[in-house]
Amino acid sequence: MIALLIGLLITGSMISVFIATRSASKSTAGIASLTDGGRVALDFLQQGIRSAGYMACNTPSRQLNLVTAGTSTVATDYLEALGGYEATGSGSGKTISTVSATAATAAAAVTVDSSTSDWTSTAALGNALDSMLTSKVVKGSDVLVVHTLLPQASPNPPTVYLTAPAAIGDTTLTVSGVSGFAKDQVALISNCVTSAAVQIKAASGTSVTLTTALTTAFDVGSQVGVVDTIAYYVGVDPSSHNSALFAYDLEGYADPANAKTQVQELVPDIENMQILYGIDTSGAQAVTRYVTANQVATLASAGNFNGVINVRIAVMAASPLNAKPAPDVTKTAVLPPTLSLAGTTVQPPADTRLRRVFEMTVAVRNNGV
Repeated sequence: MIALLIGLLITGSMISVFIATRSASKSTAGIASLTDGGRVALDFLQQGIRSAGYMACNTPSRQLNLVTAGTSTVATDYLEALGGYEATGSGSGKTISTVSATAATAAAAVTVDSSTSDWTSTAALGNALDSMLTSKVVKGSDVLVVHTLLPQASPNPPTVYLTAPAAIGDTTLTVSGVSGFAKDQVALISNCVTSAAVQIKAASGTSVTLTTALTTAFDVGSQVGVVDTIAYYVGVDPSSHNSALFAYDLEGYADPANAKTQVQELVPDIENMQILYGIDTSGAQAVTRYVTANQVATLASAGNFNGVINVRIAVMAASPLNAKPAPDVTKTAVLPPTLSLAGTTVQPPADTRLRRVFEMTVAVRNNGV
């Protein structure tokens, strides 16, 4: 009997040690997972913001837009380096709640929001969420859009330039090469004084045919590229039913419905994104105030997103399930502490995931008036 009792005590101790070790291992793995996710998410967003407004040797504020706008406003907004949409209910001093799936095979607890009126922006971007993002974004999360040149080749993108002058009224460009140019993409011609975005009708040999005649002349040596639009947002991973950071890359096309555009999941388990724009209100090219996307046009000295000097981004990353013990549902208060994302208070759900906020301020290097 004594030996049996001692054996039971030893077994119980070993089980307790095993459970504690397993719990600590899951917690450590969860912390590592959410840390990696948060940092990678900021890396993607940082890269996008720093490239925003790169129009060869020009800036969007000195650019001509000869592309006919389609059903999507933001897809052809080449006169601004970047744009954004503010989620209704978020912002400084406001509180929003998030949800997550309780299991990888559970019915989707996180759903996309089909109401475009749940986001606001500037009048130039249509005030409500653009049609290209309809039913893609999780409610309560902001959206960032950047415009930049599409890399033409890898790993060493060549500079494509005009080998013959292009006069006002011309619809054909003679260039050093057409690798990377395709029908329906948007060409960007820049001479460092001005630039023009115009849709491509055809590209062959050293000739690029345009759908619209040029309204300004460009000399030999002017750079030619393809201007791209990328939207960053929090959507839903169809396999895990949880939130994730996505990029909707138009690949240089003006029409989001083009079959060659790409929706890419960048980082899983990113549950919310909040964005503030550091604007210049005095015309001195220095940040004087941080505002939400819907306030940019009325407060920035430029009257649009070209008055944005830097962007402050905060994302909430979550670990996989079971990184912490399940909450005690017998208690009245089971909700975890709130988190602050760029001034917005976020209430996470009561589940077994760990969460952490990652925040960064990034300069918009290619913006300006």
